Amino acid sequence: MRFLGKTVTLTFACIASFNALAASFSTPTHFEIMYVDKQSTGTFSLSKTDADLTTGPHQIVVRYSDNVGSNSNSEIIKSQPIVINLNVKENQDIVLSAKQPRSISKAKKFADKPTFSLKSKNGGAVDSTHYVLPLKSGMQFSRDYLEEIAAIEATQANTTAAAVATTSTAVAASNTVKAEPTTTASTSTTNTAAAATAVVATTAAVASNEPAAAPEVDVVMPSGDNTELQMLQFWYQRSDAATRKAFQIWVIQQQ
Repeated sequence: MRFLGKTVTLTFACIASFNALAASFSTPTHFEIMYVDKQSTGTFSLSKTDADLTTGPHQIVVRYSDNVGSNSNSEIIKSQPIVINLNVKENQDIVLSAKQPRSISKAKKFADKPTFSLKSKNGGAVDSTHYVLPLKSGMQFSRDYLEEIAAIEATQANTTAAAVATTSTAVAASNTVKAEPTTTASTSTTNTAAAATAVVATTAAVASNEPAAAPEVDVVMPSGDNTELQMLQFWYQRSDAATRKAFQIWVIQQQ
């Protein structure tokens, strides 16, 4: 009876373990998985192309890596690491799909700007975002990719926190500052903000060939004399969370 009880317990443990790893992520042979949740796949001679995942958030780092050309003239070509953040659903098998260039010249162009799609085998949308680690100049004998990813994530967190603090301060100020008598300085600031708003509205109207629509969310027009900065802040406040994150990643890559 004691042996039977242990057998049943072990069986349930195996079933629970199987259910916890019900999701998966896979790539074609010309891509390789480098890290799963900041843990190296530990493969040196063979490329890792699949990984078991649990339900919930995960980070997968992949890159294009292929031996291209003929036997007499072949070359191993790799892209910069691509950081993919996923929110995996239950029993979701996610597949990365990408074209496979056959010539060395086309492979090098693809490695410079790799493109791919993520699909779920069992249907449904794949909740994901991604960015490519910036290319480092000079010879690279070794790089700590995890350290680079940590630095980017820290910058993203700081940028988001600063944006939230700036927006909160502006909203608080607009709710508490009382109207003052009109002066030359305040008139200049008001005119600058009005001009910036007018430029934004006009640009949107020209782009769509329609009258500019009012913002769908409440936007506080920043004050100051820097019209370009005002316009950037205006559109940042008006954007949704996904657009803001994409903009933050773009800013980091420009540095």
